[in-house]
Amino acid sequence: MRTHRPRGSRVWYVFTRVVVVGAIVWFGLGLLLGWQALNRQVEAFARVPLPGDAEMTFAKPGGYVVYLEGAATRTLGFGPAFALTLTPVGGGEEIPVGNYGPAMSYRLGGHLGSAVGTFRIDRPGRYVLRAERFDEGPPANVAVGRGLRPAIVRALVAAFPVPVVVLLGGTARVLVVAVRRIRARRAAPAPDPDQPAAADPLEADPTSESEGAR
Repeated sequence: MRTHRPRGSRVWYVFTRVVVVGAIVWFGLGLLLGWQALNRQVEAFARVPLPGDAEMTFAKPGGYVVYLEGAATRTLGFGPAFALTLTPVGGGEEIPVGNYGPAMSYRLGGHLGSAVGTFRIDRPGRYVLRAERFDEGPPANVAVGRGLRPAIVRALVAAFPVPVVVLLGGTARVLVVAVRRIRARRAAPAPDPDQPAAADPLEADPTSESEGAR
């Protein structure tokens, strides 16, 4: 005797598969868009050859990060090998450039770099960044821009919530179905061993067959 899966179960099965596939696509798309945003941010950094100087325009106040790019990132350190000075165009107090905290490196937008310093400006405007080098070594650039860590966090926050919700929802659904099945088995009446088994309606009655033959 064939049994048919209830229509509701089939609908939930198809719905679950569609949601899981959608969550996977969302996750991959979120990571891809986040990666592209990071590449654009690195490509937009202002750069100064080391040694060298350049005028930079900062449209917004706040904190900025100094990056050392090129093969020199493996040999130079912030401090004795080179020095940076940042001053407003037209004169003014020098903006102090401090050491960067936890190490952070990147290979994005065709650039290889490491964070080496940080500074903060209170007024947007034009500034001159001067980079002095005290040793001979491979070519390098000094790049300036916003920190990459916030952009990385934004990319992860955009990519992870939907898959996490789907995973939690799927787990909850599995638990609910398992609990219902356990309760259904416990509530089902146990078969009576003294009661004879019901006859199979498909089985032929030998008495009727013999009467029909007469």
